[in-house]
Amino acid sequence: MTLSKPPAPTNPEPERRSFRHSVVVLHAPTDESVGTRVLVEGSLEFGRGRPGVPPDAAEDRLLSRKHARFAADRGMFEIEDLGSSNGTFVNGERVEKAALGAGDVVEIGEFALLVDPAFPRRERKPHPRLVGTSEAILSHVEAIETVAAQDKNVILYGPAGAGKSLAVQELHRASRRKGALVVAPCDRPAETVKILSELLRDDGSLADAFGGTLVLDSIDRARKEDVRKLPSVLGLSRERGIRVVLCSRASPMDLSSELEEYAQILQGIAPLEVPPLDARREDIPRLLRHFFEPLGASAPELSREFVAKLVRGSGGEVDDLPFEQQVLARAMGRTEFPDNVRGLFSQLDTCLGFAAIGGDLSDVDSPGDDDDEEQQAIPMRPARVARDGTYVQVERERVHLRGRRALRSMLAALVESALHTPWESVPVADLFARGWPGEEPDALSAAARVYLAMSTLRRVGLEGHLERTQIGYRLVWSADIEVVEPKPTTARPEE
Repeated sequence: MTLSKPPAPTNPEPERRSFRHSVVVLHAPTDESVGTRVLVEGSLEFGRGRPGVPPDAAEDRLLSRKHARFAADRGMFEIEDLGSSNGTFVNGERVEKAALGAGDVVEIGEFALLVDPAFPRRERKPHPRLVGTSEAILSHVEAIETVAAQDKNVILYGPAGAGKSLAVQELHRASRRKGALVVAPCDRPAETVKILSELLRDDGSLADAFGGTLVLDSIDRARKEDVRKLPSVLGLSRERGIRVVLCSRASPMDLSSELEEYAQILQGIAPLEVPPLDARREDIPRLLRHFFEPLGASAPELSREFVAKLVRGSGGEVDDLPFEQQVLARAMGRTEFPDNVRGLFSQLDTCLGFAAIGGDLSDVDSPGDDDDEEQQAIPMRPARVARDGTYVQVERERVHLRGRRALRSMLAALVESALHTPWESVPVADLFARGWPGEEPDALSAAARVYLAMSTLRRVGLEGHLERTQIGYRLVWSADIEVVEPKPTTARPEE
């Protein structure tokens, strides 16, 4: 009897696809592979000369030939040490085998790797101004380009200091609009009334924005009566070919739930989120190197352990670190994770400027060192500033700067910039030239002297009103700052 084979199933079971995960290179033997995403399809052996790993792994003498194995199966992502000489570390702890989750930091040889399950949709070249290679920042750049090509109003939202002002500038640049970029702070009383008046008269500062971009900043802090006028602003702006960008710390959903008028305003407006720093941790080493350039200092060499601590946000002593790493660690609050990009840069600038003038870094306070209320930051108080920089007044206390030419000249430059281009900064070199014309010191010395001058202005009443940016400083244009015309001085008659 001949046995026949059973018929093949009409619907064969599909071949099971392997699970995929990825890790992003934070630190490597060379800068060549920093920011590279390493895909793990099923499993990957990480070691010197192994396929699928960055090419500079061949130069890593701390890496064994078969150092560790990444494994992705049924949604689980694990790492197992393969008897390496120098060990495998996950979040600072040496492990033989460990499960991995998004945000974990793995240290192998000279490599520090961030576990990130996201996959880039397409390869993109790094943006010249929006620094980073994380999926969050690349998606942000792609969203800006998409919205820029549309003829829609936009609501740009994200936490304070995440980079909304830079995103607005890039959106305006990518739009190639003929008119100018004009900023109006909606948290200032009667600002919306002023905007409506200028739109109706077709004059004033908004005339430059015809065919351009009007930024309504801080709409989440606008008064209710001003919010009700926004539909008229949007309608008149469209008639004049102006794209309106609403800026808010709160999301559109939060705004709509807070006030019914917001829900009506936001219909048909394109949302554009600015990612918080927590969503782009892998960009921190790149941001730090980028921030050192305008401070007149070369970027420091960062060790694998230090980079891992920065991204993890774990605390640690810094006294035994090299000088540059002490600056970074104290700038970030003894390696505590920073709240935002602006905070990271401002604290870095403070520490570097303090060190440049001969200060002892051990005197720099770190967040969390002392819970005493007296140690907390001085809150921003409403201030009045003379347009020519001759005085700063907080409540009834007025500090005269007429006899301090350098401070007066620099403050006048900051005021003029705030009045005409609120979101643009005055470069450090320009501030130095205004304060000390004719002198030409090296970049770090100039940055230190400007830093001292800005610290003095903060102490006399501008604490919270002066902001350090990537290229310089700016006076934050808000409802808490008032610029007044100085009274003309009358010359005494000759005796």
